[in-house]
Amino acid sequence: MLSQRIPLSSLSSMEGFLTVSINFDYGPKHCPSVELPTMLSPAELRVIKNISMPAKSIAEELNLSVHTVKKHIAKMLDKTNCKSTTELALWAERKHILNN
Repeated sequence: MLSQRIPLSSLSSMEGFLTVSINFDYGPKHCPSVELPTMLSPAELRVIKNISMPAKSIAEELNLSVHTVKKHIAKMLDKTNCKSTTELALWAERKHILNN
């Protein structure tokens, strides 16, 4: 189980902290191991490195439309068999994509 405290001020105008807990006990059917070089496009890699941000913020950061960012995320969810952006972020962390 991974827990992280996120300042609420980064999420909204509220004060305090939000604690997020993620259970890594997904089993083999979730986010299976796949080869990275051929799996994700360069554009998708740029998006996934910012996956902790809202789509609008990613779009602004990468100078893309929100629609394009959401399309990239949808394609990555499909390619990785992840069910949510949280699972996608965990998958990217396990593949050491977020640290590169």
